[in-house]
Amino acid sequence: MKQNQTKKWWILAVIILIGLVIAANLGGDEISNSENKKGEKEKLQTISAKKLYTAYEVNEINADQSFKGKPLYVTGVVETIKKDFRDNILYITLKTGQTLTSVNCYFNNKNAAAKLQKEEKVTFKGICEGLQFTTVIIKNCELAKNLRD
Repeated sequence: MKQNQTKKWWILAVIILIGLVIAANLGGDEISNSENKKGEKEKLQTISAKKLYTAYEVNEINADQSFKGKPLYVTGVVETIKKDFRDNILYITLKTGQTLTSVNCYFNNKNAAAKLQKEEKVTFKGICEGLQFTTVIIKNCELAKNLRD
């Protein structure tokens, strides 16, 4: 009878130990997954305006899958600094190396766009909205880096 009780305690101990090991592993995965997600947010894709436009020119569907709706850094040379016909949407056109094509970066902050000049090499952070006619649209842009400095 004593052997039966001892055997039950050992079985219970093993079950508890297995439960603790499983719980520890699950908790560890959650931490590493949240760290990976945080790291992924910090490591945004960086692409030149020329390469971004070329990706859309070569295969718009593939480019949409790679870039559309995703935050990214886009680098390039400022071609124009403009506002829309209502004077409230500012955008910077980056050169693509091709005639009649561009990457337009739309800003919410007038001050950031006002400080830029034509021919400056810059990096913007924004969300790609895809191709519209012959223009790749980047919204919610912020100046990430002014490469003149």
